[in-house]
Amino acid sequence: MRELRRIDTSPSSIQTAEAERLTALLEEARAARANEARRGGPLMEEALPLARALGDSVTLAEVLFLLGLGRYVTGDFLGAFGPLEEALTLFTRVGDVGGEADTLMNLGGVLGGLGDHAQALESLLRARDRYAALGHAMQEAKTAQHIAVVHANRGEFGAALPLHEFALARHREAGHERGMGYGLSYVGATRVELAVRAGARGDAARARAELEAALPLLEEAVVIGTRLANLRQVAFAATAASQAEFELGRMEAAEGWFSRAVAAARGGEDRATEAYARMEAARQRRERGDVAGALGELTAAQLLLDAAGARHETVMVLRDLVDLHELAGDTTSALAALRQLHTLELALRDESAEARWHLARARYDVELHRLRSQELEELVQERTQQLEASHFALLERLAVVAEFRDAETADHTRRVGTLAALLAGHLGVPQEEVRMLRLAARLHDIGKIAVPDDILLKPGRLTPDEWTLIQTHTTVGAQMLGGRDSPLLAMAEEIAWTHHERWDGEGYPRGLGGEDIPLVGRLVAVADVYDALSSVRPYKAAWPLAEVVGEIERGVGTRFDPRVVGAFLDLIGTGRWPPGEGGS
Repeated sequence: MRELRRIDTSPSSIQTAEAERLTALLEEARAARANEARRGGPLMEEALPLARALGDSVTLAEVLFLLGLGRYVTGDFLGAFGPLEEALTLFTRVGDVGGEADTLMNLGGVLGGLGDHAQALESLLRARDRYAALGHAMQEAKTAQHIAVVHANRGEFGAALPLHEFALARHREAGHERGMGYGLSYVGATRVELAVRAGARGDAARARAELEAALPLLEEAVVIGTRLANLRQVAFAATAASQAEFELGRMEAAEGWFSRAVAAARGGEDRATEAYARMEAARQRRERGDVAGALGELTAAQLLLDAAGARHETVMVLRDLVDLHELAGDTTSALAALRQLHTLELALRDESAEARWHLARARYDVELHRLRSQELEELVQERTQQLEASHFALLERLAVVAEFRDAETADHTRRVGTLAALLAGHLGVPQEEVRMLRLAARLHDIGKIAVPDDILLKPGRLTPDEWTLIQTHTTVGAQMLGGRDSPLLAMAEEIAWTHHERWDGEGYPRGLGGEDIPLVGRLVAVADVYDALSSVRPYKAAWPLAEVVGEIERGVGTRFDPRVVGAFLDLIGTGRWPPGEGGS
């Protein structure tokens, strides 16, 4: 990125001492960018309020970019997203195409790290277009390589190959050895993957041609990586070469490359890359009929991935371990691996849902800040409503993930919202609030995302500790929904926090009683109990309507607000509830 002009230190713009401090922070972060970008994060944390006070869009854009970059390189993808998005808006506004390109490339990496590969690809393609327009060949090549990696992660090796070849050609032209080494590794490994797929289709000639083309590239990559002491690149290329030799039927050569890959990975203390090599070795041993050898390699790979914290890759290893243990007739070990796999997949699923929620929230914050900074109040209101709807939809999906484990159908949340809204309308609540309640009530149990399955789905009586943990879903849900300038989400927060309070003050989490409990909490309390009793759950059958009504009547004045129960009985008596029995 280009050097920016020195900041104006005149009193008319900002106090001289503060401006000089901002200049010093920026200069230090710029110097660290090439090799120690992580240092820029803390420096820009201090610089950001100074840059905002200065009011200069160019300076603020650079501060936000360096802040986002510093967080990105330390793996804080969510923390990086907001500053980079805001920086992109500012670079676009001031017409800084280079700044746009740099920001878009890093945003692509951030979005890929958050699992949003489609948006990552869009961001990287936009970055490549801008680098091409500026004539920045090396940056264009690096971006093409990133785009190819996204395609490869999606299994689109045919789309990845020409991009890797383009990047390799640019690095060769520039005599950039490190880039050449990675380019050769990527092109060779991609050709090996294409060969495997050609072989699976029965196209042996195409498979052999791809393998024969791949090997010289991988050999050259190993030579360059060895010369530059880039042990990760050596290990990666040697593993791909081992796979190529194995597919060509040259077992001794394949073993030799495997040994070289492991030695390089260990030399670089790179556990994840060694695990990648051992996963390939396990595949080869399995195809040769050496099940015990394959199990040994996979077990070693799992230990390495656990130590590296590479949990997504561990899922792949566990799946293969289940198959191999079954193949070996060891059902006990297969079941143990299956349990580990199930636990890990559930944890990753929940983390993925939470990450998507945080990403949506970050996008919401960035867009709202942009709109407010333009002082277009009418547009802010319109866009806020649109963003609120999008944000709510994401939260609702997360609530369904939480509820789906606990109810036979994900429709539970919608039924609770519908009944709560009908009760509110019957009690004369204004129609705008009824409309909001119909939506907000769907999020009443969103906090259950934090309750483990073995407790939430337990068929027997809960222990006191387990019951205490179940009760935390109210406060967790309120925390997830809190901190927003949104009447809809404020209502949802209130419901999540209070729908398990009781009229007699014996509920949780705060022991509120009577009209100290917000009306929306009292309404959802009745709607939730009705639907829970009338639906199938893992630990019970659905109750008949008459028994459900009787149970709710018995709670009048103790568990439930008498007025709300009265409205409920009116809906039942007039046939407006349940749906399908004359109701709506």
